[in-house]
Amino acid sequence: MAQTTSGRRSSVVREAEGTASPASPERPWGNRPLASADLLTKEQVAALLGLRPSTVDDLRRRGELPAIHLGRHRRFLHADVERFVVANREEARR
Repeated sequence: MAQTTSGRRSSVVREAEGTASPASPERPWGNRPLASADLLTKEQVAALLGLRPSTVDDLRRRGELPAIHLGRHRRFLHADVERFVVANREEARR
């Protein structure tokens, strides 16, 4: 079970499990104000996923991981990173 740093399951995971109402496309972080913890740098995404920052850039360029463009900076929504993980999860082979 995927959990946030506070030990609670994220809304994206609950949505994927069918135990939460889906967030709207306009507000993927849910029905609350956007918090600074919802935005991640590519270095934070890379550390979270165990990848190199250049791989995160590649995923962004290929459109596999959406990013927010703020001037010269790119930020990633934590909810988008979680969706990416859920979408790319492989089932265990028996």
